[in-house]
Amino acid sequence: MLFASLGIVALLLGCFALYSAEPERRFAGVSARRLPVVLGVALALGAGLATGGCSKPEPPTITPKKGTIQSVGPTGVTLRLEFDAYNPNGFDLNVQSVKAKITFDGSIKLSEVTSPTAISLPSKATSPLSADVTIPFNSLPALMSLAASKTEVPYVIEGTVAVGGKSLNVNLPFTMQGKVTQQQLVTAGVNSIPNIPGLKGLIPGQ
Repeated sequence: MLFASLGIVALLLGCFALYSAEPERRFAGVSARRLPVVLGVALALGAGLATGGCSKPEPPTITPKKGTIQSVGPTGVTLRLEFDAYNPNGFDLNVQSVKAKITFDGSIKLSEVTSPTAISLPSKATSPLSADVTIPFNSLPALMSLAASKTEVPYVIEGTVAVGGKSLNVNLPFTMQGKVTQQQLVTAGVNSIPNIPGLKGLIPGQ
């Protein structure tokens, strides 16, 4: 705002001084051919100062690096999401939350969840960003069916990163892909079953 105000004042004072001078001194040393160029440069400089302080903040750039399954347990699937985040602005930003959902084998979708975060993104810098998100099960039988038929199950993680700061609040989308092993899914199913004596011993690998 300060630069904008100074630019406007400078522009107005320059125009006033130019047209309030005596006619014979107003354009002394400036030919008629060069006069439009001189005036144009002066006006451009004044306008540049007036608008230089009013540039809009830019959204950061989020580059997904890796999305991995940290654990599969009774409460759900815990994901570790890793990014590189670049803040192009002259002020710091804050990562407020990460929203994510996961789809197994292109058909089994788990509920979308939001995980609050408190991570700072320094100005004019690229920073590593990681967040853990736990997504509860809502299709465990279908997952167990996949575990019985495949040694590895592909998954896709989709979501958004909410970033906020000075005059800027944006949700940045991302997509990650990976695979979960049959053993991880089997373990998840066993851990979700009530503790019945001897049950786990009947399941290979338990």
